[in-house]
Amino acid sequence: HGWQWLFLLEGIPSVMIGLAVLFYLPDYPKDATWLSVEQRGWLVTRMQREEDLRRSHHNADHLAAMMQWRVWLLIAIYFTVAVGANAGGAYFPKLIKDEFQGLSTFQIGLLSALPHICAVLGMTLWGISSDRNNERRWHLAIAAVVGAAGWALTALTESPVLSLVGLCLAQTGMMSMLPVFWTLPTAFLTGAAAAGGIALINSVANIGGFFGATILGTFGLWSMAACLFAGAILAMAGGGMNSAHEQETDT
Repeated sequence: HGWQWLFLLEGIPSVMIGLAVLFYLPDYPKDATWLSVEQRGWLVTRMQREEDLRRSHHNADHLAAMMQWRVWLLIAIYFTVAVGANAGGAYFPKLIKDEFQGLSTFQIGLLSALPHICAVLGMTLWGISSDRNNERRWHLAIAAVVGAAGWALTALTESPVLSLVGLCLAQTGMMSMLPVFWTLPTAFLTGAAAAGGIALINSVANIGGFFGATILGTFGLWSMAACLFAGAILAMAGGGMNSAHEQETDT
């Protein structure tokens, strides 16, 4: 069946790349052969300085580190992304088909790819902007607002074209949150606490993905807009969350 081939075509490259990374990606910067000796030395020194900074600012045992409010705030923010992203993945083709009646399945598939293409471009540029400006909180909140605005536009408009534009904005906003979001856990977690904290954020927040399609199917498009707007508010509430580099700059 076609859907079975789709799973194979999507899964096999991921497995192959995973194996390649396992064997060819070095575990530590000091082992990166594509960097010069000077570059490796600078990077190791810089990472150690950031590690020391985190330890001095957040000196707690592993369990206490994972129980701190910042971790659970990040869980709440990521929950909103997981809800929207899962719902989008499940419903984009149906939403587009409802708006563009008369198109073939192949044409619907092509249009369904547009939000994801926009998201790839948007999240790349947004991540670059966040790094260049050395800023996280506003970038995270603005991306969430863009996602919420996209869902709201899709809910409001009766134009198929504007509806598709709304879906592109929604997906771009949601995906642009991710590269900014994942700089934050290691800003205040280090070592084993970082590994445990990131795993906790992933496992608990991804419960939102389980409910995403159900929430959209039950409460409609406005529920997605509300969820992401809540994510923006939560991002702005996290004033104490900065990247390690920002903390170093501020001190």
